[in-house]
Amino acid sequence: NRPQAFVLAGNWDLPFGKNRSIGANVPGWVNQVIGGFALNGSLTWQKGLPFTPSYSSCGTDNDLGICFLNKTAVTAELSRGSLDPIAHKVKFFTASPYVLGGGNPNTFGAFARPAAGTFGNAGRDSLFGPSLFNTDLSVAKSFNFTERLVFQLRAEAFNVFNHVNLGQPDSCVDCQDGNAGYISSTIGSQDGTSMRRLQFAARLQF
Repeated sequence: NRPQAFVLAGNWDLPFGKNRSIGANVPGWVNQVIGGFALNGSLTWQKGLPFTPSYSSCGTDNDLGICFLNKTAVTAELSRGSLDPIAHKVKFFTASPYVLGGGNPNTFGAFARPAAGTFGNAGRDSLFGPSLFNTDLSVAKSFNFTERLVFQLRAEAFNVFNHVNLGQPDSCVDCQDGNAGYISSTIGSQDGTSMRRLQFAARLQF
């Protein structure tokens, strides 16, 4: 459930070689060198996935494990911070410096601890994690040996710009373990969301 998504994909046969705008009348051997190139790519930009903010004393307030907080008049501030090179994590929101309630203030920022035996009104999946950005690109070179026999070499790059797509944050707003509000993982491990991956292929078409 990503609220916005944008995908752009395209193919471009480069204008070099026989029957092209550049080098239309070159000899056959020159055409084999400069012709037959194609670029293929896709760009994906999506808003983040939803997550549910929780709190440390949920088990004390109810025995169902449904940790819905109450909302306050303050808007939750969510933004991707800089990487902590020592702890290897990224701050996404500011967590409470104290456990909500139990002798401490019952609120912090955008959230408040609900009364015992009640569910808060913040609701399930009320916040969204970091966005996803990915660009894939391939370069292909075709060699036309005969009218029907074509040999193609391809180089493909998934996440060509090596953009880091972060996972979800630790959603506890008042846990005191040092991880609340921080992201310590990347999203998925498949091509397109992992770090840049290269793939090479050869194809014979007849």
